[in-house]
Amino acid sequence: MTHSAIKTIIAASLAGGICMTASPANASAVEFFKCTLEENATMSQLVAATKAMLKDAHANDHAGVGVYYLNPLYSSDISRGVFYWVGVAEDAGAIGAFNDYWESDANKKHRDKFVELSSGCESSSLHYGTEVKLDD
Repeated sequence: MTHSAIKTIIAASLAGGICMTASPANASAVEFFKCTLEENATMSQLVAATKAMLKDAHANDHAGVGVYYLNPLYSSDISRGVFYWVGVAEDAGAIGAFNDYWESDANKKHRDKFVELSSGCESSSLHYGTEVKLDD
């Protein structure tokens, strides 16, 4: 396990508990953060800022990392502007390395833009994801 993976597991543990299980060979890593758009921010602005960040991240050895945004249609605990950041990578080590990059000086302008557009990111969690495909 890499140093970054250990840091990610510690962060996930501190964020509300962790349950480690063996992951299948084809499992990826998926992280979630529940956030809220700032009052005058739009999802289009957030997506544009995230694309710019990912372009730089991919140029800095993080090409295996992607981001999805989930916008709840219904949930008992949401309010205006709630969305979920979903970071995906090939394994927990890649998520950990990306989290190190996220906090780095090299990513400061993108992190600042994200903070300008969103707030209250909470309920972080890290999961193994297993894609189910039909055989060809």
